[in-house]
Amino acid sequence: MSEIYNARGLPCPKPVLMAKNFLDEGKNDFSILVSGSDQAENVMKFAHSRKHSAEIVETNEGFRVSIGAPAPSMKHVEKSVQKQEKTISSPVVMTITSCEMGFGDKVLGEVLIRALFHTLTEMDESPDTIVFYNGGVRLTVEGSPVLEDLSALEKNGVELLVCGTCLGHFGLTDSLAVGRVSNMYAIAETLFSAGKLVTV
Repeated sequence: MSEIYNARGLPCPKPVLMAKNFLDEGKNDFSILVSGSDQAENVMKFAHSRKHSAEIVETNEGFRVSIGAPAPSMKHVEKSVQKQEKTISSPVVMTITSCEMGFGDKVLGEVLIRALFHTLTEMDESPDTIVFYNGGVRLTVEGSPVLEDLSALEKNGVELLVCGTCLGHFGLTDSLAVGRVSNMYAIAETLFSAGKLVTV
């Protein structure tokens, strides 16, 4: 029987880091119990990124993520990722920390941030990834003035990572309209792998 490790109540990204440590130790058959479905998704996505099988089961105690040995079906994904890594040598990552651009005047800042994202849709080059955290996550939820432009960027291949802890803090988890919920481990990994980092 696989071991079950309790990560309920632990803040992001500790459940993901727990899974990472166990996988680094060579464990291939264990489960992690977390409080919320978003944390469970983060742990499962991390396991998949390491080419391990993983599934989520909701229990009376919380959400259990069962992680197993590397999945044979993930081999083609690994080859695809390796091929992609060879073609992308210097990813450009942009970070958005506020729903305004710059400091000094709030109204002007809102005008500038709208202009920025619209301009990005018109440019020949665009970031590989845009990371939204703190107040920046407000731009990715329902009612945001830049949703149309963000959707266009995403359709053109720009990855939009949205801090799940930040969405939860502002009570916006259920209002996400574009991009995908991410965790601090994945965000930190993205920032450190950037060939060029642009902070707005």
